[in-house]
Amino acid sequence: MLDDHERPALRSNPRLPVDWRATIRCPDWASAEQLAATNVSRGGMFLRTERELQIGARVEVAVELPDGSRVPVQATVRHVKAPDAATPGALRGIGIEVDAAYRNELAALAEIARLRQGPAPSASAPRPLVLDRSPTPPPRRAIALPAGASGEIVGIDLGSALSGLAATAGHTVYTVPDAYGRTQHPSLVCLDCDAERQAVVGWDAHRLRLDHHERVIAGAKRLLGAPFADPRWAAELAALPYGCEAGPDGEAVLVVGTAGDPRGTRRVSATEVCSLVLDHVRRTAAEQLGRPVRRAVLTHPVLATPAQREALGRAARRAELEVIELIPEPLAAALAHGFGRGASEVVGVYDFGGSFQFTVLELSATAYRVLGTASLRDVGGDQLDQALAEAVAETLRRRHGVELPANGPIWHKLLQTCERAKRRLSVDEMTLIDLGNANPAGTDEALSQQIQREAVERLFRPVLERTRAACAEGLRAAGLLPSALQAIVLAGGIVRLPFVKREVERIARVVPGGAVQPEDAVVLGAATFAARLSGHATTEVRSLKL
Repeated sequence: MLDDHERPALRSNPRLPVDWRATIRCPDWASAEQLAATNVSRGGMFLRTERELQIGARVEVAVELPDGSRVPVQATVRHVKAPDAATPGALRGIGIEVDAAYRNELAALAEIARLRQGPAPSASAPRPLVLDRSPTPPPRRAIALPAGASGEIVGIDLGSALSGLAATAGHTVYTVPDAYGRTQHPSLVCLDCDAERQAVVGWDAHRLRLDHHERVIAGAKRLLGAPFADPRWAAELAALPYGCEAGPDGEAVLVVGTAGDPRGTRRVSATEVCSLVLDHVRRTAAEQLGRPVRRAVLTHPVLATPAQREALGRAARRAELEVIELIPEPLAAALAHGFGRGASEVVGVYDFGGSFQFTVLELSATAYRVLGTASLRDVGGDQLDQALAEAVAETLRRRHGVELPANGPIWHKLLQTCERAKRRLSVDEMTLIDLGNANPAGTDEALSQQIQREAVERLFRPVLERTRAACAEGLRAAGLLPSALQAIVLAGGIVRLPFVKREVERIARVVPGGAVQPEDAVVLGAATFAARLSGHATTEVRSLKL
């Protein structure tokens, strides 16, 4: 059922950028799955409504689930259908394109709804009223950059968790999405788990992670240039979920698989894994841009050693990329926010993604200098997901008497669900962690847990206190007080959480500025630097949507 909520004259109010709100009621989990899965593949939906909306209007749709929870989705009107008076029963409505940021939420909803159904639904299960049933091919659309000279050099951010690519057109720098509108790719590689491919990369590897977790390599960037015999790396190498041994050049080599596995074992270096991720990002962007991608500016952690930077260069060359320049990630984030174009400025870069790093930079139009930096290698998105998963597992143990194994498919499903919940809490006060019927006790009892943002804030408080101490350390190294910073630049997906933003404000005593999405800041900055090398004067950075 679709409820129409009229919101007149909202376009004139910048605080309310939504022209129309509606609610879709799903009578059961089968209809919820069909709604979510169908519209994930198409990127949009058709809504029946008598409201007269113009193309380009903003729409917010709340999908109401059988348990009473609601999943908000924002979209843009792409076409309007007015019925012909000569055709009785013709539909009036609008076709909307779901924002790329919400398509992952629909994908998560489809998975949750599928698990909540239990036995396969009958063919007569009721459908939501708003499905557009016209046949549509899978979303393999190419994009077109706006008119203007296009820079040959792109910017690439190889992240511990996510990687991306950005390009220039005219005076604007854009993140380049894939055919599904996703501008970030998981830095994951699954080895020998697909009958047709020896290596599966990115979102395809993410989908295989549950069933083949022992063959999926994550966070290989952290191991670039890591010497196997160096005691400073011993703890990190010992914590890997797969084996590790010394390679011919002394670097750590990962050993994936076990002797009892019919697929055997596979030895692979971190350089090779990173090259597969870079090649995937390069090929995806080339497919969408319609031209080869060969020359790039790459980013690296500010504390990277010469050996680590050399390993990153080798990985890029294996991916058929010519590295024009390697620049520090904090510098890239600052460039994306418009710093470094004029007189000298001192800014702090708070980067919280796959790991944590705080850097104080002095930069101008001609030079930059790192004044001080501090990092926490063991603090990042994966560690927060692990902490949340452990807390949920303990709650499930107390309430249901269920012991979740420390490894295996159920635990990795919990980790993925916690990662989605963490993202949802950046916009919602509460969300549901739902494992469906994945019950190790062998019963049909569904395992779920409501999570409030306030509880997650308490859980993450010790981590935030460590980041505060690291920021203080970075400022001491720079010999500056927080008041000396002219701005704070935010980078990394974790800073989307409201309580993390508040922590930054308390640390630096200035409000974090800028309109750049924090997860895109580093890659947009790399492309901004690339644009300068290409002779382009960029004035704007933005994400390019399909």
